Amino acid sequence: MLKDTVYSFDVRTHEPFFNNLIDIVGKAGGSEISDDLELAIREEYSTLDWIMEGLLLRAGFTIDEADYSEGFMAVYLCTREK
Repeated sequence: MLKDTVYSFDVRTHEPFFNNLIDIVGKAGGSEISDDLELAIREEYSTLDWIMEGLLLRAGFTIDEADYSEGFMAVYLCTREK
């Protein structure tokens, strides 16, 4: 099982996606939290769904389940043959 920040959205809409996400977080948690999120988006280089799926498959895993929540959180349940 892997749970991590993994962005899942149409990459052609990245700017409105991130602007909306930062706005939602700012309204819920305040400007300090939204500033932290903006910094994380800009500097942490979290991956996209299609990249993470490729990494898991290339590492020899089968993705049994993939759940993407809110476009930025993913949970993968995987198996790997011995």
